Amino acid sequence: MRILLIFIFVLFNQQAPAKEFYSTDKDPPPEDKPYSISLNEAHTALSKSIVLLGTRIDRFFGVDRGEDITNNSQIRMWVQTTKVEGQNLDSEANIRFKIHLPYTQKRFKFVFERKADDQSQVTSAEESTPVKQPGEETDLNQKVKTTAALQYLINETRNWNFFADTGIRVDIPPEPFARARLRRNWKLPFSIEAIAEQSIFWYLEEGFGETSSLDFDYQIADNKLFRFQNTATWWDETDTFTIVHGPTLYHTLSNRRGISYSAKAIGSTRPQPMITNYDLSIAYRQLLHKNWFFMEISSLGTFPRAQNWEFIPSISLKFEVIIGGL
Repeated sequence: MRILLIFIFVLFNQQAPAKEFYSTDKDPPPEDKPYSISLNEAHTALSKSIVLLGTRIDRFFGVDRGEDITNNSQIRMWVQTTKVEGQNLDSEANIRFKIHLPYTQKRFKFVFERKADDQSQVTSAEESTPVKQPGEETDLNQKVKTTAALQYLINETRNWNFFADTGIRVDIPPEPFARARLRRNWKLPFSIEAIAEQSIFWYLEEGFGETSSLDFDYQIADNKLFRFQNTATWWDETDTFTIVHGPTLYHTLSNRRGISYSAKAIGSTRPQPMITNYDLSIAYRQLLHKNWFFMEISSLGTFPRAQNWEFIPSISLKFEVIIGGL
């Protein structure tokens, strides 16, 4: 018993210096540094403010980038009627839904999408076919394509998003595809947010391709966002780059109404580097009921090189329903 007491006494005497050596009491506790905490919180809030504004605007105007960030299941359905000068009235119904799989730690989503293949919107250029060559007829109503894919979120932080998905394009015959997408945000001086995105994709019929984009967001006011888009898409099959540059101004008039103004220059490297057309557009979007029923009226004026820069106006009316994911 005496030996045991001696052993315990020696053990505690050896632990005491170790505890004092590794003690963190030298550093002031957090409550002793109120200014540091408030400054850190203010910096974090400012860093996120423009990102959150851009995300809210993207979701309101139905931009795909805003939808990718959310993990909730969502169904988006819309009917759009378009009248292009000199062409017949065209109507189409589209649907896009994603199902969040909750038991995969928010990593997997099933995404089903049916929409027009708009070649001027290269933000989804991995789903676009190569641009038409000069001299070919301009068709503003592109072919509707349907895809079904399983998307996997590889990594996600406040500034990084890394997606990979694989699936099929529902066609005759069905066409499998695979793609990976990396997105990075930077906070720049003068309250500018830079968003860089790199996509690599493969389709059975169209082969490999890649899309690189670098957009700049500037928060003019609490309800105004200026975005300058720079996008280039390359297809291995045609060895052609499609390039889109131009500004967009998003103006949220209220929680229920918004308007956007856009100007785009679209170019191609085949048969030689050139601008193929210029686009000017304005869109008014309004929430009609609750937070899920939208109406959008948009007008587009395009100036195609193939038609000697002749002005071709068009107008569209769209009704959209969003279920979930809000």
